[in-house]
Amino acid sequence: MNWLMGGGGGFENMYDTLFCASEVPPIRLLLSVNFGLFQALDARADLSLGLTGFGVKISDLKVSNTNIVLMDYANIQVDWIPYYKMLVQCSIEYLGIIEGKGYIVVDTSTGAEEAFEAYAKAGIKIPDAIPLIGGIEVGNAALGLNTTRIWGALKVLGFSTGICYVYGGDLSFGSQANVEPTYPQYLEEAGTKDINGRTWYPVGYDENKKDTLYMSLGSNIRELSSSDSGNLLADDSGNANSNLHSDITKKYHDFTLGSYEDGGAQVLSVSFSSESLEQAEEAKEVFSIKDSNDKEIALKYYDNSKSDVENEDANANFSYDKDKKQGTIVVSFTDRNLYNKMYKVNTKEASELILYAVDPLPEVNDISMEKTEYSNTDNKVTINWDGNANMSELEKMDIYVTNNTDIEKDGGTLVASLTKGEIAKKTATINLSETLTAGKYYIRAVYSKEDVTTGIVNTKGTFEYKNQTQPEKITNITAMNAGDLQLKASVDSKDDKCAGALFKVYEVNEKGEKTELSDYSVSATKNQNNEIYAILGGSSDSSTEDTKGKNVVKKNGLKANGKYIISATPFNKVVDENNNVTGLIYGEETFSNDITLNEPNKATLTLSANQKKYQVGRVENVKDENGNVTEKTVMYDTYDSSNINFVALSDMDVTGTWTLDGDETKTGTFTKTKSIPVELTNISDGDHTINIYGKNENGDGFNESFVFNVDTTAPTLLLKSPTNGSGFDENGTLNVSGITEEDAYITVNINNEPVIRQKTLKDLNAKINEEGDFSFDVNIGSGYYKKNVEIIVSDEIGNSTKAQCEVYNNGMGNVKDIDVALSADTTDNTDKEWVSYSNKNLFLNEKGDTSVEVQLKAITNNDNYIILNDMDNVQWNVESVLGSSEITGNKLTIKNGSHGFVEGRLVLLNGAALSASFTYGAEIQGQTEKNGYKIVYNANGGKGAMTDPNSPYEKYDSVLVPKCGFTYSGKTFVSWNTKKDGTGTTYMPGDKFYISSNITLYAIWKNSSSGGNVTPTDKQQVKIGSTHTIGKNKYRVTSTNTVTYIGSTNKNTTKLVIPDSIKLKGKTYKVTAIGANVCKNCKKLTSVLIGKNVSVIAAKAFYKKKKLKNIKFKSTKVPKIGKNAFKRISKKAVFKVPKKVRKKYKKKLNKKIGFVKKTMKVK
Repeated sequence: MNWLMGGGGGFENMYDTLFCASEVPPIRLLLSVNFGLFQALDARADLSLGLTGFGVKISDLKVSNTNIVLMDYANIQVDWIPYYKMLVQCSIEYLGIIEGKGYIVVDTSTGAEEAFEAYAKAGIKIPDAIPLIGGIEVGNAALGLNTTRIWGALKVLGFSTGICYVYGGDLSFGSQANVEPTYPQYLEEAGTKDINGRTWYPVGYDENKKDTLYMSLGSNIRELSSSDSGNLLADDSGNANSNLHSDITKKYHDFTLGSYEDGGAQVLSVSFSSESLEQAEEAKEVFSIKDSNDKEIALKYYDNSKSDVENEDANANFSYDKDKKQGTIVVSFTDRNLYNKMYKVNTKEASELILYAVDPLPEVNDISMEKTEYSNTDNKVTINWDGNANMSELEKMDIYVTNNTDIEKDGGTLVASLTKGEIAKKTATINLSETLTAGKYYIRAVYSKEDVTTGIVNTKGTFEYKNQTQPEKITNITAMNAGDLQLKASVDSKDDKCAGALFKVYEVNEKGEKTELSDYSVSATKNQNNEIYAILGGSSDSSTEDTKGKNVVKKNGLKANGKYIISATPFNKVVDENNNVTGLIYGEETFSNDITLNEPNKATLTLSANQKKYQVGRVENVKDENGNVTEKTVMYDTYDSSNINFVALSDMDVTGTWTLDGDETKTGTFTKTKSIPVELTNISDGDHTINIYGKNENGDGFNESFVFNVDTTAPTLLLKSPTNGSGFDENGTLNVSGITEEDAYITVNINNEPVIRQKTLKDLNAKINEEGDFSFDVNIGSGYYKKNVEIIVSDEIGNSTKAQCEVYNNGMGNVKDIDVALSADTTDNTDKEWVSYSNKNLFLNEKGDTSVEVQLKAITNNDNYIILNDMDNVQWNVESVLGSSEITGNKLTIKNGSHGFVEGRLVLLNGAALSASFTYGAEIQGQTEKNGYKIVYNANGGKGAMTDPNSPYEKYDSVLVPKCGFTYSGKTFVSWNTKKDGTGTTYMPGDKFYISSNITLYAIWKNSSSGGNVTPTDKQQVKIGSTHTIGKNKYRVTSTNTVTYIGSTNKNTTKLVIPDSIKLKGKTYKVTAIGANVCKNCKKLTSVLIGKNVSVIAAKAFYKKKKLKNIKFKSTKVPKIGKNAFKRISKKAVFKVPKKVRKKYKKKLNKKIGFVKKTMKVK
């Protein structure tokens, strides 16, 4: 919208504050505004701005502070000149009383008064209660309207009278006028007089304004005589004065019409009581007027169903006021030959008669011009007019030039306004505008006396006007599709008098008829190549709120596949002696052939990047469909790099531009391509917007915005505890405290194994003091002397900060003894099972070497043990009586057939030491017997030695399967198996089984993609007995491939789904059991779906879930159900089971498990 600059200043100062900054506007700007015009008119308007002027489409134009609607619709085209005269067609309608069409005039030229006038030819409905003309509907009355009132002249029954409408209350139609009379409330009776003696009649009530509309007849009507006034004497000239007389019954009457006044009339009003309209009409039928020769006067009654022309010779009117139960007959006398005579009237009912005189209204009845040819160089027109004797009473007369005498088709152009004194001269010279288009015109005079009359008179003939500055007609228009429901119109004009053109759009219907679409008119000036072009049409969305406050979007604009015609009207600039533009002169309109508007085909873009994309949610305030503000989590694409190469892919070839954050320095262009590279470097952290816009080959535009976030900043971590060398409690408790962001994710690794993974401070129930320091405890395990601690804080996309330290077991200050501990696990794993071996013998493998892990183990006063790992003052002494053995690190390797002992010593500060020892290979010398069952670990092609220090076992002892201590070049350990080829029973490290015979476990291997020596590890293995939370459900691992459902973390859940299986660290585990009291805190639970693999439901699993009424089983094998598993759930609970095993379920669902047979159902 960069072509429009300025703004403000109000409607009348638009020229000073709005102007175009580029040659051709790329779009048409529409502004919907409410404006007040001279504080006299209010309207809703749509402004369309062009290079040469502006257009206004006005709707609901009404008089300020009232509900008098002047226009349902109008168009104004105003040129960009310092002042304007504006004349627009209008319609006027109010309370069903006044309906018509006309025009409004506004003049802001230098020296002009605050000029606002409206004139209309309108239909008037006169209420029955109005004297003389009650019940009459006039179809073509001349009306005037200003900021105070509406007035006009009615010509009915052969005479003319003025009418005027005002509001009661403190009437102020505009900024200045206060109108008398003032009536504060609705008046019940008609005929109330104001302070000037004028009679006002209430004719309508406005519910919105809570005010009454009053009407008054013109002051040219006066009463001459009535039934009670009697006979009158002759006047000074000897002519009989008008008189009227009724007898005592008021059924026989006589009256005399006095002297005739040219242009005037006398009117007889006959009123009588009648219970109904039918009865009144009977009285009307026998009503008659006869002269002294008993000749009946012919009466033609006014008929509202006929036209004004058909009623032109009507001389009588009949009306009935049902509220007063009164009929009225009015007869007018306009024929000169009827005067100075006496007449008799016989009425069926007793009647009241009044004789009125109607004086002539001021009137202009003829206007003419002296010449019939004028031009822009000979533009002074002398006009003459004439009227009746009262013409000098007129207050104002406006002079127009118009090419049509029908004001509904052409309001004309205002060229002069004459005052009362100027009207009396009957002649004036006016100047025709230099911007008047060549053609034939009439002169129109609109005369007025406020509250009295308004009239319009046109010249009988026309004059011809020639304008030498008017541009020639454009010979050809080129119209084509411009994309986006737009049309491009262009013309070539070498005419020096053509400065530009006004383009208009017409819609063509199925019959070939065209209708102007005024919203899409655009003016354009000629460029250096004599080209004039403009882009027309397009579409837009308008947004409004309905009665419920909901946003409603309406599509506006031209229609795809519609037929349109473009017109071009050339214009030239009119300048003064200082070369200032004073106006525009338009030429003749030219039309193009019709053109069909293409359906837009908008390009669709998708954006990808060379960096990993994260979805990060933010809680934002948004409006829901009912307009209420609610919190909603909005997901944003987020990247952890400041250098990103984006690629936008289009579904068609496009040309255009991209920008980053609207910054012109970070931009790029692309031409006829489907792939748009957007390479960004050194992007700052925060939100960013890539805007990509352009067009396809057909001109259809697109504008896509992509919002993303860059986050390369890790959370803060200021750790107070632990620090390097600090301690942890003997029971394994470690305090972690410091400062970090509340939404940071915390991970705690102990010896490279996580004990807390990606938890927030809230998840950890951490305490946060006033200074923002957090504190929480974590159990890192109690069985070791030293542990390596790593604390990591990270955000949602992985930016992290970490701190590392070594911590020591505080239980070392409480040691009472030491022991030797052995483990079959010789890997780097720190979580091992240790076996006390002081004063015992280690039985060696029958074949091959024997390898075990050895550690000294301190025993505290609390009988806790501490493995003295990585302790400098631990010493080992290995003595071989037979064969050989050695300790490397903490790994003891004994050659086959060897015999000896191992001593471990803890050297104290004072040089003393605590020691413990064990023997190995004593069975070779027969010093001890080897009883029980043995476990042999076979490398199955691998290298190394493993020994179970617990071997031999007693029958049915529990065996804990260790991690693999063998290596195999190019292969990775998979599992243990009782058969070499893996077809036997499989055991995973951590599994337990009961031994009842000697057993050999073979290492099973798979090829490793990394090659080289592979040390097996089970960091991805899941411990049996460990618990895990997936979503909001908790599970306990019960074997290498099964888990038990043990509860929900969502206490507000109403629906519980226990799945068939879950995945832990990439492995699938069947959910085979439901634990006890799994929904202890889920008081809102109403339904449960139980997976197909569940074979056991523990006692009291769903105990006291009072709202639980829908339970569905998927398994076709009826599970074992513990006591009271469903006791005290909803009494109307329904159990849905597979149809083919329904009978088995019915047998299992019994009183023991909580099933109530009377009220619960099985389906």
